[in-house]
Amino acid sequence: MSAAVNKRAWVLQERILSPRVLHFGRHQLLWECYEKDAAEAFPDGLPFPLTSQQHSGIKRLDTEVGQYSRLLKDQHPSASHLLWRSILQIYTACKLSVPSDKLIACSGIARYVANITGDKYIAGLWRRYLEGELLWCVEGNYRAGCSSRPHIYRAPTWSWASIDGPITPGLPRVQGSLITVEEVHLDYESMDTMAAVHSGWLRLRGVLKKLRLERKDIIPQVPAWNMFLHDANVSEPDGTSGTEPRIMLDVFQEKFDKENMESLLFCMPARMSKGDGQVG
Repeated sequence: MSAAVNKRAWVLQERILSPRVLHFGRHQLLWECYEKDAAEAFPDGLPFPLTSQQHSGIKRLDTEVGQYSRLLKDQHPSASHLLWRSILQIYTACKLSVPSDKLIACSGIARYVANITGDKYIAGLWRRYLEGELLWCVEGNYRAGCSSRPHIYRAPTWSWASIDGPITPGLPRVQGSLITVEEVHLDYESMDTMAAVHSGWLRLRGVLKKLRLERKDIIPQVPAWNMFLHDANVSEPDGTSGTEPRIMLDVFQEKFDKENMESLLFCMPARMSKGDGQVG
């Protein structure tokens, strides 16, 4: 499953949504479907899963469309959103030959989830849990080159689809949320609301704070930041939990001298938690 073709974003969607997949391996043929993973060496079924749990999960959803999909929608609405979250981690690590296909190449999976949940798709996120899903972050965001923003507009900056690089999605359900999404608007490239967008905005209710970011070079190759609110450094451990805010940038930036001088930096507290290591 480590073949280069399986690193392509379009291939991931096709593989997940196809009811049956025949893999032409280097030494044998392998079979993947709703019921079983098999190979020439293991015709009655593999002793290990051919796909990850995320891949097989969406196939199993379709085998019990009636009762199980009602269960998902009526009692456990976050279950399929968690499945989407798992797939998203794999998808954003895949490659795209055409960067503008970012939302298009996963639109089939999004449509599948929307049909089960009845939720509204918001440029890669879901309206029902939007406050939590906005808290995505770039994996390895402390390193230069781990992510980039395309030169041509592809999605609002609050969507992971605006970034090239692997991401950690936000959790559907967030305890202690401090923000409320009051309104969302998207303009689409076509009539397909699961595909490409050419503009969008959202209106948040929360508390906006002016801040200042200053570089601290503890490890030269791993930039760290001091965050100041009203000239108070809030990046020092608070003395009780020993934790401090983590500055997690969408795209690596060496310094913020210009932004600090012109007072262009703000933050909005999004959630309140106690030492659980989640983004907030």
